[in-house]
Amino acid sequence: MDATEYIKSRLEPQQSYHSKTSSKLKKRFIILSIITLIASAIIPIITYFIDIIPIPAKILIALMSGISTIITSYLSISKTQELFVEYRLISEKLKSIEYLYQSKAPPFDNEDAFNKLVTICEDIIQTGNNKWHTTLTDNKTNYTTGS
Repeated sequence: MDATEYIKSRLEPQQSYHSKTSSKLKKRFIILSIITLIASAIIPIITYFIDIIPIPAKILIALMSGISTIITSYLSISKTQELFVEYRLISEKLKSIEYLYQSKAPPFDNEDAFNKLVTICEDIIQTGNNKWHTTLTDNKTNYTTGS
């Protein structure tokens, strides 16, 4: 495999995957955070009207509290914010490494440049995979043990 093939078949798809996944996770995090914010902000407003419309107000308070709790718990368990930041960092690191390689800047300024490119990129990708696996394992452990 030569450098062009590696860049087209491995480096660019990985960079694109991490960029797209980061964007998707960030969008999910922001939308769910806004929903939680709105649900939480509505509770004191509804509470003000509890004497006027007691039954519907109590139902709405319970509903908004439940929505807020469920979303907050999901975001905490899934570590959506942590993952979108990590995916963005990996994407940007891979992009930077490719630019350094293409411009023959150090550490890619010698005859061993392609080997260094592969080694550095695979290390970045593997480190990201390990962090992702650790996150899943931590979540599973916390969820099943309750700690």
